[in-house]
Amino acid sequence: MKKKIFCIVHGEQDETFVCQHIPQSLSMGEKVGFFWAEGSEQLRPDAWCSSCEEKRQANNGAGLRTEPPFLASRFFVGHAMT
Repeated sequence: MKKKIFCIVHGEQDETFVCQHIPQSLSMGEKVGFFWAEGSEQLRPDAWCSSCEEKRQANNGAGLRTEPPFLASRFFVGHAMT
């Protein structure tokens, strides 16, 4: 079960983490890919780009939240990702 947070715009939401490259790509208009945990049943799972997926695989599947290069992940409320 995901941790809940309170957003002043969206109210109580599931917390969601994404690598720093995804929000950057939204403002720059670049395609960077979009990955999430295989088999995740979360409505809005943590997500990362193609570059971070390559690094994750090279690190034997290191997690988005715990290992470089994912420590630069950004926090989003789930609702903001739709």
